This record gives sequence, C-alpha cells and structure tokens, in this order.
Amino acid sequence: MEIEELKEKWKMLSDEVANQKILTQKILEKSVKDKVKTMVSDAQYVGGFGMIFLLGVFILVISLPNLPHKMFLLCILILSLIWGLWEVFFGTKNLKKVTDVSLSLCERENCLLRHKRYIKRAYIFIAVIFLPLISIWLVLFKIEMGESLFWSISKLLLYLLPVFFGSRYGLKKMKKIEESFNEYKEFMKE
Repeated sequence: MEIEELKEKWKMLSDEVANQKILTQKILEKSVKDKVKTMVSDAQYVGGFGMIFLLGVFILVISLPNLPHKMFLLCILILSLIWGLWEVFFGTKNLKKVTDVSLSLCERENCLLRHKRYIKRAYIFIAVIFLPLISIWLVLFKIEMGESLFWSISKLLLYLLPVFFGSRYGLKKMKKIEESFNEYKEFMKE
C-alpha cells in the first residue's frame, strides 16, 4: 500500500514539475515577445513621426526659392527619407522573427544576431555619413550665410541630443531583448 501511495505521489509531483516547466517556458517566451513588440512599435512610431517631420522640411525647402546650398540640403533630406522608409518597413523584420516559435531556437538566435548587425550598420551610417553632412549644413553653411558660430553650434548640439539619447535607448532595449532571449534559450536547453 505504501509503495502505491509513493508511486501516486511521485506521479503527481512529476506532473506538477512538468506543468511548472511549461508555465516557465510560456512566461519566458512572453517576456521576449513583449520586449520585441515594444522595440518594434517604438521603431515604427519614431520612424513614422520622423518621416512626417522630414517630409514637412522637404516641402519647406523646395518652396524656398533662394535658399543657399538648397541641393545639398535636399540630398540630406532625400537620404534621410529613404533611410526612414527602410527603417519603418524593413528595419525590424529580423527582430520580429525572434518571436516566431515555429522557427528553431538556432534560427531565432540567428535573426537576433542579424538585427544586431543591422543596428551596428545603422549607427555607422549615422556617424560616418549623416552626422558629418548635418554638421556641414548646420555649422559651415550657416556661418557662410551670416549666422553666428554660437547659434550654429547650438543648433547642431540641439540636433545631436535626440540622436544620442535615441541611440542609447535603442541599445538598452536591444540588450534587454538579448538578456531575455538568452534566459529563454538556457531554459530550453535544460
């Protein structure tokens, strides 16, 4: 009789452990999904807002007839609009795949790594191409047009602050996604 009771209790405990494991897996999956969903929606929201703003500036620049260095500014705006469109529609494609449970753990991790490489390329683009072009426009050309050096540099710094803080915010979110995914991956390996 005692052996039967022990077997029954053992079976109940085994079932409880299995249920706990499934529950933990679902919690970890949800944590990754929530973080990815937040980062994707943030990227699309900021990208959409940026596109509207850039389109407004583009229309304003086109409507000004005697704007010095107009073609230079239009090139910067067109480059920014193309980059923004890419970001809104394709920039988070690999990140979204991280939550696809039909993919293997290895494939999902590969998607996460591809998104990290995409972010690094984006920051290189910003640092090597975009910021120098904006600096030329906001400092050198503005001084040439008669604006003081103080105001030119102040405008540049005012422009760089959201870029800097936005980049840091994105990197922090990406790090949290990575941590959650690694925790999920470790649990799945057990």
